[in-house]
Amino acid sequence: MAKNRYYLFTSEPHEKIRLDFTETAIKNFIDYWNRGYSHKLIGRKLQLKQVEIALIAMDLEYAGLISQRDGGIFGTVDKEVS
Repeated sequence: MAKNRYYLFTSEPHEKIRLDFTETAIKNFIDYWNRGYSHKLIGRKLQLKQVEIALIAMDLEYAGLISQRDGGIFGTVDKEVS
């Protein structure tokens, strides 16, 4: 590693962050995102840490698979309606 550089995701706490997900989880994430589900609700439904939700959202937006939405990462729906 080069001196005077900071490399992301290289310390011990980062070892607990998942960086790979099933296709089903990603499809569900996109569906929940498009429905306006909050980051907390998405986390509960998919059993994800908040950092994992943020990373998935950034990755999918960068890839053009989701777009910005009302409420941003917080969404507009905080609980499911039966």
